[in-house]
Amino acid sequence: MGKTNRSEAIRVAQARARAAGKKIGRPRAVLDPDTIIELRRQGYSWRQIARRTGLGVGTIRRSYGQCARPRPGPAEALWDPFLKVHHRRQ
Repeated sequence: MGKTNRSEAIRVAQARARAAGKKIGRPRAVLDPDTIIELRRQGYSWRQIARRTGLGVGTIRRSYGQCARPRPGPAEALWDPFLKVHHRRQ
């Protein structure tokens, strides 16, 4: 079986599995954002939080970043924490 035939067979099988309602791919990590926020407020490091929750440091930081700070609106979008010079509204 050639590479093209194999990859097409895999796509067909995945489409059939999705149509049957099966989940494909890696399962999502189950985490409680409130726990992460509370542990961070208590002064725990990212690595300590990861050990306590059994999740990876990247997963913890990504979750914290998504839930701990509000999304910027049009007025706050002028401030970028990674820039050394910040623009002032005129």
